[in-house]
Amino acid sequence: MKIKIIYAIIVTLAFNFSCQSQTHKTSTFIDVVNLFPDAKIPLKRKDGIISKINDISKSDAKKYLHLSEENLKMNNFLYNMDEDIVTDRWQDVLPGALSKVIRDKYVILIYAILKVPDIGVSTYQAWLTTFTYEGQIIDSMTVRSQYTPEVDCRDFILLENNVLRIFDYKPYLENYNIKGGAYYVIDEKQPQTEVEISDYQIDENGKINLIKTYPKQYLKEFVSFYRNYQKDSDDPMNKY
Repeated sequence: MKIKIIYAIIVTLAFNFSCQSQTHKTSTFIDVVNLFPDAKIPLKRKDGIISKINDISKSDAKKYLHLSEENLKMNNFLYNMDEDIVTDRWQDVLPGALSKVIRDKYVILIYAILKVPDIGVSTYQAWLTTFTYEGQIIDSMTVRSQYTPEVDCRDFILLENNVLRIFDYKPYLENYNIKGGAYYVIDEKQPQTEVEISDYQIDENGKINLIKTYPKQYLKEFVSFYRNYQKDSDDPMNKY
């Protein structure tokens, strides 16, 4: 146990020292790692407030995070109502460095992209990715997402023992009439949301493996209610 603790400390110091010693403009993987604050375990984002998030440059996002041009673009289009004309207006968006965890054989980085157009729906996606110390991706998965106003919501908690707990919130369709893409509740006293919880184990080599899926739970409010921390609600994330 002492050997592992000492090794983790040495690796952390090596990352920090190397970052401080960089004098050239070309980013290394270690430079990117040091953009990320250290995670406090258990780690969750629902009630976490981050005052400052470092942006990851477009070139580094492509080189080290393997994000595509599509990931890093947003169509902040303009709409002329009088003439019913849509004009594309593509803009760059940069991922934010949320958290890092340094393990004996790999590094965990959690980063996200938020797209907020002037017109339309904002979207959000966060990834948890494991890397070798040399910057090679070992494994990756989306751990938080929001793409539409109604039907999508994913969140996560990173627990001790490298357990990643995923919460997938969806409308409880038996209690809705759907017309024209809108959701109308049938009975306000019945559940409006179902949530499926799954556990993933990040193994000693950095691979992410599904180990357990729990029975669905049924919640009182609409899906969008559970995208943020709600004190004293029936959200199953509140217990953490």
